[in-house]
Amino acid sequence: MMTQLLTKPLQLATVSAVLWAIATSATQAASLTWNYAADSSSDGISTLGVSSESEMFGLAYAQDSENIYFAFNSNLSLGGTNPWGDFFLNFNYWQNPSIDSSLANGNLLAVHFDAENSSGATEGLGVYQLNPNDSLLFTADWANYDQYNQQVWQSGGQVTNITGLGIGESQNYLGAYGRSVMGSGTKLGDIQLFEQNQLTLLGLDFSGQPLGSSIFGFSFARSLLPDGNLDWIGHVMAQSGADTMGMIGQFQPGSAFPPPPNPTPSPDLDPDPQPVPEPSVLMAMVVALVGFCTRKSP
Repeated sequence: MMTQLLTKPLQLATVSAVLWAIATSATQAASLTWNYAADSSSDGISTLGVSSESEMFGLAYAQDSENIYFAFNSNLSLGGTNPWGDFFLNFNYWQNPSIDSSLANGNLLAVHFDAENSSGATEGLGVYQLNPNDSLLFTADWANYDQYNQQVWQSGGQVTNITGLGIGESQNYLGAYGRSVMGSGTKLGDIQLFEQNQLTLLGLDFSGQPLGSSIFGFSFARSLLPDGNLDWIGHVMAQSGADTMGMIGQFQPGSAFPPPPNPTPSPDLDPDPQPVPEPSVLMAMVVALVGFCTRKSP
């Protein structure tokens, strides 16, 4: 009898420990610190507002000891009929506050992450160095930012291009009509694409913004960039020019961060990803199972 009384608590403790370990591992995976920028939710000009198929709501970035991560929150599907443009990173904005002058000085990178756009990235998805003899292309459906602004304002919307900069600063930097894709470039390295559920495990939480129907991201090796602190400004457009979003940030040396967490990214996005249980759900399972086993105990 005494053996049975001792065995029951041990069994319950073992089950609880296993489920606690599962929940803890899910929590530990969420180890990245994300930096967020919210875009206007009423400047996607196909139709305005959160239901617009081209509306962008915000972006975020994070870093670990080996990788740089970016995530996008929007209604614009990856690989759809209205593709994304390339994502541009400028490391010399404060000395050359225009994208053309930064290109001329070799301070511009482009990330080609949507295989369906009209980019001149001839070596597939990846990070590209843009040199002074490379080009930037404009593929938008409007003539210039003045026309774009008027269309948004007349419909009651609010224009935001790069969070942290005013409309005038943003559009002076982007030029009279913006740049959506690179015309050419030299590939530095590959990227890894992430689905929404993988980003959730890495700690991404866009709950401070309207949540779009398309949340995804990518990462690339920190070693593709110079070491040290790197201040940057980044932006991305819909290839059609229907919306633009961007942010300002800083990359730090990889030694300042912990090693990369799991999960392993997938090179091919699942069009119908399955939801990943939250750590709180797993903990609820622990409590429920322990209670069930207790009730069944003689």
